[in-house]
Amino acid sequence: MKIKKIFNNNSLLAVNDKQEEQVLFGKGIGFKANVNDEVAMNKVEKVFIYKNKDEVDRLTNLLKNVSEEIVRLSFHIVEFCQKNSTSKVNDYLFVTLADHLSFAFKAYDNNQINPNLIMWEIKRYYPKEFQLGLHALDYIEEETGKRFNEFEAGNIALHLINAQINLVSENDKNNVIKVTKKINDIMNIIKYSFNIDLDVNSFEYERLVYHLKFFLTRIDNKIKKQNEANVLLFKEIILKFPKEFECVCKIEKYLNEKMDIDEYLYLTIHIVRVVSINK
Repeated sequence: MKIKKIFNNNSLLAVNDKQEEQVLFGKGIGFKANVNDEVAMNKVEKVFIYKNKDEVDRLTNLLKNVSEEIVRLSFHIVEFCQKNSTSKVNDYLFVTLADHLSFAFKAYDNNQINPNLIMWEIKRYYPKEFQLGLHALDYIEEETGKRFNEFEAGNIALHLINAQINLVSENDKNNVIKVTKKINDIMNIIKYSFNIDLDVNSFEYERLVYHLKFFLTRIDNKIKKQNEANVLLFKEIILKFPKEFECVCKIEKYLNEKMDIDEYLYLTIHIVRVVSINK
């Protein structure tokens, strides 16, 4: 593997034998190195492989314009999130996070606070991601002495959510905000359909939120799943739980999106479970 471009002492762009570009990180990997040198593979700590040239171009442009400190902080936070998240975290998180931290540090130095308008929803629907955001704030303070406002934990959580469910390939928080609003609206449909208060701390509630996140992602990406083997089970479920299925139909109308049999089935079952513990 040969060096194509050196960003700083700890990161560089390399090409393998198939001429595929990869971004490599490692302490001192770029120190005293030159373009076309063989990569010191014993120094490689992390390899980022991106699916398309646009992603590589954005990362290379980012690494030319952010400090080594932000690169190091972002690298650690991404590694921690990938190790501690219950869902797979896309490597693209490094790009969006480093870009965001560059902006956040400038705002901090100028005594600017950028409020997160959906902080309540993030804490409720993405508690694990929010906790990872808080860890990131602790780490940043430990390394730099700067303590960001809790809003930043929410902002970091948004980037993590994007990286988990692949809503976008760009740094666009509006997509996560849109999905979060839909989850909130769906929860209200369930709440008022059965005239109950949902137990937000229950395992059933957590599983429903998890299902909705990926269900809404599939809708946005026009991914349909249908398994005809579930038809008989589906008929049995709607006969046994007509009110819960009626609630699913309300959700379908709200989303203005025709569901397939699998989605009818799984969403009905999730609602049965979350409602049953609140009766």
